[in-house]
Amino acid sequence: MESVEQSHLHLRYAIQKGTENHLRFVDDVPRGLECNCVCPYCKVDLMAKQGQKKEHHFAHKNNKNCTGARMTALHMLAQKVLTETKQVMLPEYNGNYYKRCAEIKTFERVEKEQVCRNEDSMRRPDCIGYNDTKGGNIWIEIYCRHKIDETKKAEIRAQQQYCIEIDFSDLLKTNYSEEDVKNRLLETSHREWICCPNFDRIEERKRQEEERKKALEKEYQLQQEMILKQYRKDVLSWREDGDSRKADAIIREIKNKPYRDEVKIYDVLVPHNNFMEFIEESPKNESGLSVFYTLLWYYYPKVRQTNYQTIKQNLKLHLYSIDQQTKEDKIKLEELISLRIIYILELNRKKYLEVDPEEIYKTCIKKYLSIPEIRNEVLMLVSVLYHHIIGSAAQNFGALTQEIIQNHPDIAKIYVMVIDSQDKYPNDYTLDGRDMISELRQYVAENDCNANEYVDNIMQECYSFVYEKNDVKKKESKAIITPIDNFSQIPNQYAWDQINKWYQES
Repeated sequence: MESVEQSHLHLRYAIQKGTENHLRFVDDVPRGLECNCVCPYCKVDLMAKQGQKKEHHFAHKNNKNCTGARMTALHMLAQKVLTETKQVMLPEYNGNYYKRCAEIKTFERVEKEQVCRNEDSMRRPDCIGYNDTKGGNIWIEIYCRHKIDETKKAEIRAQQQYCIEIDFSDLLKTNYSEEDVKNRLLETSHREWICCPNFDRIEERKRQEEERKKALEKEYQLQQEMILKQYRKDVLSWREDGDSRKADAIIREIKNKPYRDEVKIYDVLVPHNNFMEFIEESPKNESGLSVFYTLLWYYYPKVRQTNYQTIKQNLKLHLYSIDQQTKEDKIKLEELISLRIIYILELNRKKYLEVDPEEIYKTCIKKYLSIPEIRNEVLMLVSVLYHHIIGSAAQNFGALTQEIIQNHPDIAKIYVMVIDSQDKYPNDYTLDGRDMISELRQYVAENDCNANEYVDNIMQECYSFVYEKNDVKKKESKAIITPIDNFSQIPNQYAWDQINKWYQES
């Protein structure tokens, strides 16, 4: 209370007698009762004490202990300064969704304690700042000892009236001056918005937008969960019966949206990005191979996350019983070797065309190529797409082309189509100075090269762009090829430079 503070805090502003609110500073009036001033709160006559020992101040004539004098004087001083300067710092707006920095507001005029009526209430704000030419006004409440209560706040907000409250309460603990009050009016702190309709509307709109966004995200997540649930159901059904029509539907779904962020059927088919899990669970028939090669094409980079040690162990098991394998075993072997080849090539990326497979791989691939039921022709064809010499003992694409002419004429025509679909980044098809592509084209023109129906079905389903002349289709399919990191040790430098150039341009 102020009575406790009297020992070091003094009343330095008073009202000129005969006026309602003309404040006078103690140093600007005569000494003693000749100051002709009264207390701002109780209206008792004051004496101006201007001695040499104590700080100059006003004292009540009757030594009355007035507890409201300094608070009322501060309140009136703030009103006086505001009406004279016509400037105030508007508070920052710090909503949950909308924020606005504090800014100085200059009014055309400021009136104090004007009565404001509406249908429901009557208010007398401490000050009102007007901008007559632009319209609108702002109520300015001065807080010295009592803040605006919640009832009054609710009424102000109900009227959609711009209103701020400035906190001067801490100045009561000092011998405040007019300069202190001026500084407080222009500070960025010690103030808050009671109501700011424009900013409140923005805040509410952003809040509603955020709620709508959350609702849409929740709905989207539910949809994704339903899609994922349906995917799991479809994949489980396909795994149980190996139906080719279900496999075709799965392939269409993979091709429909392979790279988007939403849930993919890939995540169900290849759990944990481990192709070994797909191989273990997928049907070992033509439809299973079709899905397998489609996954390889669209998600080739993810193949590297497969547990290759498991592949190696599985290949060893197949070697012990390769002569007694069933058709299903051989299809599984084809899938395992496909993954193993990619792994070997990734390990030898810098050498690339000079792959030196491990001994177990060499043994396995020889036996693999000797089994006609295993369709290594598919691997030979997609080697062009991946720029890998796979599915053949050939050391380069020229030798692979010769191998196809001599031993696999049934896929020669498709092989030409695959080469033509890769014209943006060709491989090197020369062999001992011979142009093997020209020889291949002549061979196809002169012979009846009917495609192996099984291979043709897989290629059309998994790599349909090969059969189309639409450049757009080619560009969409090319994106899966992984960029090469280092070309320095790769033979046929010109061809790989062309590949690198294409990646840079893309």
